[in-house]
Amino acid sequence: MRRCASALLVSVWIAFAPNAFGWGNSGHQTVGAIADRLIANSNAADGVKALLQPGESLESISIWADCAKGYCGPLTAEMQEFVNGNPQHHDYHFTDLPFELNAYAEGAVGTTDRDVVHVLRQCVSVLRGDTSAQSNPHNLTPRQALLLLTHLVGDLHQPLHVGTAYMDTGNHYVIPTTQSSVDEASIFARHGDNDLLKGSAALHGYWDTQAVKSAMSAAHATTPCYRAGVSVHQRHPEVKTCWRRY
Repeated sequence: MRRCASALLVSVWIAFAPNAFGWGNSGHQTVGAIADRLIANSNAADGVKALLQPGESLESISIWADCAKGYCGPLTAEMQEFVNGNPQHHDYHFTDLPFELNAYAEGAVGTTDRDVVHVLRQCVSVLRGDTSAQSNPHNLTPRQALLLLTHLVGDLHQPLHVGTAYMDTGNHYVIPTTQSSVDEASIFARHGDNDLLKGSAALHGYWDTQAVKSAMSAAHATTPCYRAGVSVHQRHPEVKTCWRRY
């Protein structure tokens, strides 16, 4: 199980490759499909299989955490159980760190103990077998940890899931030093830049959807798949993309 977590985390780095994007359904499924390939025929694959239901793969479960928000239709019983135990699960997908910072800063404005960084660490701890209250404050099961981890490694690579703009009353970009300045509205949070527009669309939504569509179009791809692809990185030729080419 330790190797399971480690192998999945490799997909965080691989997701930087030119043909892998971690947002939107197709983006998340691509990241999951790459992870499936990375761990094939390994102890990690056995650990993952033990947590998956028949017919599931990392590709197919990669959008589960978004579906638990209700985006895919009525919640399954498993999703409802997760939501009941994690009423703030929407916050697990992002951190609103000021975009000017070049590294995660614990306790900085926009960070919380339930943001994507903390929940990813929690998922890894659970998959490594540490279910102590300190390491697993949300009481995740190993399967829930896998479902979240597979999704959140994709979210981590959507720029507006890991940073946002803060602006003062003069519409200048600023880095808030205290939460009170945001709460008192002397500095305005843009909430993952959902409040900023590209044309008539939220900038965040543009990254979630159009950026993926444009990248897939440039790669002449239509959908993630398990069949033949092309190398996504010259230093890792064994890792193939999973976009069906046309």
